[in-house]
Amino acid sequence: MKVGDLVRLSAYGTKRVFNQSIKVYGADQTGLIVSISPNAVYPYSVRWCKTAHDSRLDRHNRRELKRAYR
Repeated sequence: MKVGDLVRLSAYGTKRVFNQSIKVYGADQTGLIVSISPNAVYPYSVRWCKTAHDSRLDRHNRRELKRAYR
């Protein structure tokens, strides 16, 4: 994955309690990868489309995300 990719939560990501604020607006919502920090535990910064905290970026690991197709 790279900056600018559209992503969704994977099955693993939807099961995590940490991602409950994203699932409230629908598990199928999309987000945009804004930045990647290669040495971080949660390297992917994602801006989600429909969350209540639009000004905040959520950080995720690769296992929590999958590419959004159509």
